[in-house]
Amino acid sequence: MFTTLWVIAAAVGLTFVLFAVRTMLIVRQYSPPIRRIFEESPMFSPAEGAPHPAAEEVEFVTPEGLTLRGSYLAAAGKPKGLVVFCHEFLSDRWSGVAYWEPLQQDGFDIFAFDFRNHGESDKDPAYAPRHWVTNYELDDLEAALAYLKTRPGAADLPLGLFGISRGGGASIGVAARDRSVRCVLTDGAFPTHGTMLTYMKKWISLVVGEKWWVKVVPDWYLAIIRDWVLARVERDFGCRFSRLERAIRRLAPRPILMIHGGRDSYIRPDIAREFFDAAREPREFWVVKGARHNACLETSGDEYRERVRSFFGVHLAGKTPGQHDTVTGG
Repeated sequence: MFTTLWVIAAAVGLTFVLFAVRTMLIVRQYSPPIRRIFEESPMFSPAEGAPHPAAEEVEFVTPEGLTLRGSYLAAAGKPKGLVVFCHEFLSDRWSGVAYWEPLQQDGFDIFAFDFRNHGESDKDPAYAPRHWVTNYELDDLEAALAYLKTRPGAADLPLGLFGISRGGGASIGVAARDRSVRCVLTDGAFPTHGTMLTYMKKWISLVVGEKWWVKVVPDWYLAIIRDWVLARVERDFGCRFSRLERAIRRLAPRPILMIHGGRDSYIRPDIAREFFDAAREPREFWVVKGARHNACLETSGDEYRERVRSFFGVHLAGKTPGQHDTVTGG
């Protein structure tokens, strides 16, 4: 009996050692490709826009002392709510004009700002932003909301967030921590950790070389490798990558509408769908057929604008679905 237990213990110990050694070898092989994903920027052209002549230019300060610049556009007449627009990576606040102009015409105040190292906001020499959401984007958006909460005429308005791509991820991350946010609408939003795991599962066989092994390895094992590499990247880059899957679960009972391109080859629709599945009700997921990354408005036009107006009209202004009070001028 003692001999049998010893043999079992030895076998378990040997298996653990082989497992640990194997993991170390894979991490060593796989770390450089993962790092390159974070060091390189994707090849896409961000949206552009022109300054709105009626917008009021404002400044506010981040916890690190950086000055960020934004624009406040008041609705004509009494505002029904306030929508904060968060632009995509490599863009600026004016890229949102086509997105939020129908909302302003519907009677909502609009606030848009430039994240650090973008547009007219200060540059942070210690941080090189990428297309992944980090603690710095959350800091910037939280600083914007702190400014709005002290602004006369804006502090008491029902508040919603509207974010594109990385701006959508930042909106989810901040809304999870700030209960004053009543609803969130995103277009092209994606999580760091879930996206990485999906592409690791797709490409790891090219690194490891043993397809049979890749087929049997569980997701939690790959997640350990991912998190180990991300921890080293965070240390080297001086930032923290936000766990957006955890954040999106904390939005309920506040509603979220996630829009995503059906032909998005950068963040595939299945990645966005899995991210959406982490959310709780009330929630809505709309895939725009034929749209590429951040091109849903361009592809769907009037339907896109109508869905956006309806979402904020219902959840900020208390309208019934499809009801709008279009305001001209202003």
